[in-house]
Amino acid sequence: MHLHLLPGGRFEMGSSAAERALLRERGWGGDVPETPTAVVTVAPFLIARFPITEGVWSRAGGEELHWTLGEDHPIDAVSRAQLREWTARLGLRLPSEAEWEYACRAGSRTIFYWGDAPDPSYAWMKESAPAGDDYTNYPEHLHADRANAFGLVDMIGGLAEWVEDDCGAYPPTAEPFRDSSPSPDGVQRGGCFMYGWNLTR
Repeated sequence: MHLHLLPGGRFEMGSSAAERALLRERGWGGDVPETPTAVVTVAPFLIARFPITEGVWSRAGGEELHWTLGEDHPIDAVSRAQLREWTARLGLRLPSEAEWEYACRAGSRTIFYWGDAPDPSYAWMKESAPAGDDYTNYPEHLHADRANAFGLVDMIGGLAEWVEDDCGAYPPTAEPFRDSSPSPDGVQRGGCFMYGWNLTR
């Protein structure tokens, strides 16, 4: 597993007025509840360069997977509780939602971290994945040459990614990391290969 140490910084979390206007113009505004925005300070933190693969999960003592497609495929059908336990054994943790968005945006203020237009060379989405009824055509790490400015790959599309936070509105004074309550309602970010571009956030 390749970990990147990201520098700390301040960023505007959520969709700005300009982003929301562009999203509405494209007919996506109703599906993007990323308001209100909040200026958040993020301390330096470690994050994996790639999504966790089946091979990494297995070699690091992860539970037997019920859905497998090969060592180079990202893990699927793993609960937030399982991921918390697995990362804790490695001395790590899931990123907070603020940390995840900071990592994904990598300093960008566009709809996607590469720009404002969908681009299947960066992300594997419903429109680009010939999945079929059995959804067996999962993406491998096909976008290694399409990293964001932090060097992170496949932050959008492929499979949605768990974060530490529970589902709920972010207050304007949100800290960059919050211990979540025992609520089972977690948050996933980034969209997945079964979603359209409007949900790849």
